[in-house]
Amino acid sequence: MTMKSDFYIISLDELTAEGEEINCTLDDHDLQKRSNGVLLGGSISCKALAKKTGDLFHVHLLIDGNVQVPCDRCLSPVNMEINHDGDIYVSVGNDPHDEDDRHFIEVTSNDKSLDLYDLIYSNVELCLPFRRLHKPGECDAAMIAELERYQSDGNDNKKNDANIDPRWAALASLKN
Repeated sequence: MTMKSDFYIISLDELTAEGEEINCTLDDHDLQKRSNGVLLGGSISCKALAKKTGDLFHVHLLIDGNVQVPCDRCLSPVNMEINHDGDIYVSVGNDPHDEDDRHFIEVTSNDKSLDLYDLIYSNVELCLPFRRLHKPGECDAAMIAELERYQSDGNDNKKNDANIDPRWAALASLKN
């Protein structure tokens, strides 16, 4: 494993059938480099088992840790646990493969290296739930109060019904 631009790079030319085990940790600094606000920080440990299998390369990723992401409700950081156990297959150049296989990566024959950071980061993002929320009662109280100020509870409509322009009254009756 060599370091290139602070990222973990696997040299595919050096891999053998016995394989290589790579252990790495991504911290707040590493996760914020690429996040664009998706990941606010955290600590991820990764174990990658990379080996050559015929003309292909097989990378087995085990990712565990926690990341902080903005809560979809209050925007305050919320911790999310990340657990991933998956396989990725890599080919060099134009090797034929099943294009429907989403676990397949192709690298150029000029490069012959694989950026492990990109694989880890992408899989961490894919492990995040669709809705990222605090547990009930744990959201930022000030933000929740602000949200409630703008939400209608239905009573405001009854107050406004008395002030409806008579020309629109017929339309209001269609709602009922």
